[in-house]
Amino acid sequence: MPKHRYDRRAWRCAYLIQDTLRLTRQTMQCDHARWVHPVVEQLPPIARSSARLARAVSHRGFSAAPRTLTERVLRQLHTTTRDMRALADQLVANAMPPVPPLRDLLGELDQLESEFGGWDLDAPASELSVTTEPIRLEGVDLGPFTIRLRLGQPITQLMGRLCWVEALEPNPAASNQEVTHPHVSGEAVCVGDVGPELIRALRSGRVCDFFLMIRSILTTYNPDSPYVPLDEWYGEPCADCGRSTNEDGHYCCEACDRRVCDDCISGCPHCDTSICFGCVTMCHHCKESSCAECLTACNDCGALVCPDCTEDDLCPTCLENLHDEDDLEDNNEEENLCEEETRNDCPPQPSATPPSAEEPTTPTPAVHTHRVGETALPLPPR
Repeated sequence: MPKHRYDRRAWRCAYLIQDTLRLTRQTMQCDHARWVHPVVEQLPPIARSSARLARAVSHRGFSAAPRTLTERVLRQLHTTTRDMRALADQLVANAMPPVPPLRDLLGELDQLESEFGGWDLDAPASELSVTTEPIRLEGVDLGPFTIRLRLGQPITQLMGRLCWVEALEPNPAASNQEVTHPHVSGEAVCVGDVGPELIRALRSGRVCDFFLMIRSILTTYNPDSPYVPLDEWYGEPCADCGRSTNEDGHYCCEACDRRVCDDCISGCPHCDTSICFGCVTMCHHCKESSCAECLTACNDCGALVCPDCTEDDLCPTCLENLHDEDDLEDNNEEENLCEEETRNDCPPQPSATPPSAEEPTTPTPAVHTHRVGETALPLPPR
């Protein structure tokens, strides 16, 4: 008999684990039936097409069977065969092992006792937990962690709903208080490629192996995928991007006095002032970065421009418009001057005004050619 015969807490925990595995098995059986159903639905159309093809062959011979009907059967068989192979692979990968007996589960709890020095069961919350030893990675003391496993629900691929990691003596990263371990953020552990193996261990009832793999993740540092690198653990966060850097990698913005990293600091090309990206202002014309002190407002449109783009307190656009107006006025003055000179050089022309009706006109004597030497005399006034 197992040594936990009279340990009610151990028996309760073993029963809870066993119920969780049974619930997981039922859930997976429902998933398997759901996966099989679409493939099974492909069989009746194949049977009908095959029956039609058989009738055609029996009446007219195989060579006279409709070509389209033969191609349809072959196409349906090819699709169904491919789907059945994919279904078989999926069922094998998600096969649920038999639910282990209570004796084996009590043995898992014994192994937890020897590996972690004890375990705890929160019956109301259905959580099984263990505590690691204090963890130190590359000179950074992270303290002990509690690993909690949620029982009483199906063991699915969503590890975030099954396992939590809590820092008992938190020493979070300076840039993010939620990161208590390079691979833990907000009590969620990044399992990486170990996720499928963790699921298989739980589904087979190997609870101790599950906790050992989580502890291995916590005691190992992977520099390729940390939430915060260990070399930036104690660094001061950059005020712009939030990245942690050491004291040598920080710069002070001369405009706002914030401390930023070397990737978020810039310099004004006009006065060599060190400014952060939040204080950088762009010239409206050339789009070059500058500090706010070196930019001046155009007197005409009010746009902020740098010293290289300012002339006579105007931006290049307004200055060009002003020159265009001056050129237009000069052209108008030259045209008016030419017209006046043209009028002065030309002599005055006689007036073509018709005579007034009030002034009598003397008719020109008419010469009659009736007789030579005779002239018509004007009539006397009446």
